[in-house]
Amino acid sequence: MGDSGDAAKAAAARSAVARLTPGRVALGTGSTAAWAVRAIAERFPNGGGFEFVCSSRATEDLARSLGLPVRDLREDDRFTVMVDGADEVSDALDLTKGGGGALFREKLLAVLSEELVIMVDPSKLVTRLGERAPIPVEVVPFAR
Repeated sequence: MGDSGDAAKAAAARSAVARLTPGRVALGTGSTAAWAVRAIAERFPNGGGFEFVCSSRATEDLARSLGLPVRDLREDDRFTVMVDGADEVSDALDLTKGGGGALFREKLLAVLSEELVIMVDPSKLVTRLGERAPIPVEVVPFAR
């Protein structure tokens, strides 16, 4: 992704972060979510009344490195909002997520959130899903 793509992701992240109010926030995974984490740290140094739960180790590591207060899902399983990106968004506003390898955790946090904010830059827009990226599938071993 070139500088214009990064600029679009950064702008989408800043716009999403401007909507946030202090509370428990779930953070997604991927390049756009990483831009949001950086924007949160810039706008709210030391967390500014927020607590964050992350959908992946990569997001958690980034958030901690920027001084944001990261909590465990088991501490409280309700969130005011989840902020995440999308892999693709169709003309019908259908979207795919999970291409970054955190599909199940992203879905779980989204379900536990009162509001879901999806950041999208122009590179993610498609006529129909699957045009630029395969549809993510995650197999979760359960009750083995």
